[in-house]
Amino acid sequence: MSEPILLFNKGGRTPMLNGEGTTHNYFVIPTPQSNWNLEQKEHPAQWPELLPRCILSRTPGDVVLDPFMGSGTTGVAALRLGRNFIGFERDPKYHAIAMKRLRAAREQLELCA
Repeated sequence: MSEPILLFNKGGRTPMLNGEGTTHNYFVIPTPQSNWNLEQKEHPAQWPELLPRCILSRTPGDVVLDPFMGSGTTGVAALRLGRNFIGFERDPKYHAIAMKRLRAAREQLELCA
């Protein structure tokens, strides 16, 4: 299975660095359904946090926009990487879950500061 992800940025193209000075456009991460405790999964299409963390840690910028926030996984990864986050979710159930996860991530960061 694969998940297409679109990345947009203002200005010229910036390569996605892999930490070794080279670039690539894919990540191999086990799917959540095969290795995830079902009690932690709060959205039917929830990604493992590792996926947005890998992408965001290799892309420049300050603000991360997620127009389909779901349970907030991208926002949690952005906060943990010190990035600003803007997210939208129209389903009240998933919006509440995302807000709970984002508050918990922010509180955890404040405790560590």
